[in-house]
Amino acid sequence: MGTDPVRPGVAVSVHPIVRRLLAPNPSMFTGPGTNTWLIGASGPVTVVDPGPDLPEHLDAIQAEAPSIGHIVVTHTHSDHSPGAATLARRTGAPVLGFGPMLRPGVEHHDDTFEADTLLVDGDVVGGDDHRLVAVHTPGHASNHLCFVLDVGRERLILTGDHVMQGSTVVIAPLDGDMAEYLYQLRRLQDLKPDRLLPGHGDPIDDPHTYVQSYLDHRAAREAQIVDALAHAGAGGATAEALVAEVYTDVAEHLHPVAVYSTWAILRKLGGEGSATCPAPEDREAVWISSQDGGRSERSP
Repeated sequence: MGTDPVRPGVAVSVHPIVRRLLAPNPSMFTGPGTNTWLIGASGPVTVVDPGPDLPEHLDAIQAEAPSIGHIVVTHTHSDHSPGAATLARRTGAPVLGFGPMLRPGVEHHDDTFEADTLLVDGDVVGGDDHRLVAVHTPGHASNHLCFVLDVGRERLILTGDHVMQGSTVVIAPLDGDMAEYLYQLRRLQDLKPDRLLPGHGDPIDDPHTYVQSYLDHRAAREAQIVDALAHAGAGGATAEALVAEVYTDVAEHLHPVAVYSTWAILRKLGGEGSATCPAPEDREAVWISSQDGGRSERSP
């Protein structure tokens, strides 16, 4: 992972044509803050994820990229996309993204987002010295995009919140979908990147191992939830109750966040027939194991 010191407002080069600019929005959800990526060393720059609509951050983007060709967002959560509209008004550059969420969301969604051009899987955004290929990666958000940047023999992938350095990713239904997310993680591995440039944290220099750790973690957590749900018996359990039993290795103040990913796992189990719930769209609903002993066959 990168070792250069990073602080808000100061761009750090991670590649001859890629700079990282950290937004001043640190939090429990964003870590040190949102990474804005500036792509291009000659000609107009492509800005990926302008972040929150903070004047000081947008000023820093323009100081580092006086000429902007495109403003691209990986997804429309409020720490990634709100700055796009203001930056577009300032510069005249078009905004590109997948578009609004495909399913009802929860908190922290940017309902104001509008794209001048909608991107789908395989679309290309570029400049004089770069070419970004969009990869639709739903899971964390239904409108999430990663971007493949091939430079010489090196393949970089800008991952937004599909993969972030330093922590796992919250999957929050109804827009978040755990089954989709796991499928897209494997798809990311299949693209064989040399380096990942995440929306939060430092660049990731061993992508296959790092993504595999995500898959292993999710599989282990799912197995714990399957067992806990089986032990709950015919009365079943809510996502909140399962978190209290399963997430004993996580600080209690993070349990409300873990409820979302647990709910997402339960919805995945429901889709596979391993659990039932009369109201899977309700975060507080009771789930019941439908597997003998609570165990089901899961793909690795």
